[in-house]
Amino acid sequence: MTTTPLLSHGIESHQLAWCLHERMQAKGIPSLSALHRELLRVSADVISFSQLARLASAMPDRLNLRTLLGLCIVLDCQVEDLLRRIPPLPRKETHHAT
Repeated sequence: MTTTPLLSHGIESHQLAWCLHERMQAKGIPSLSALHRELLRVSADVISFSQLARLASAMPDRLNLRTLLGLCIVLDCQVEDLLRRIPPLPRKETHHAT
């Protein structure tokens, strides 16, 4: 699982988890090549292998909805299985002496 803080949106305490490898493992897809073959069966132009390799190496900054749908179909999962929001840790309360 790859996590990325959402710094660009001013919500530093939140993170997203990209769970592509976990979903591949759960579905029994052993490699990116095998995943790519399955994606091409869903749609011939859903994603190139080089784009898929980039998706697998790190959390994407942007994700085409057609690609996301293809991944959900092939991996038999929901969007939230691939991309999860990790809630922020609770803030510690500070007590000020009065």
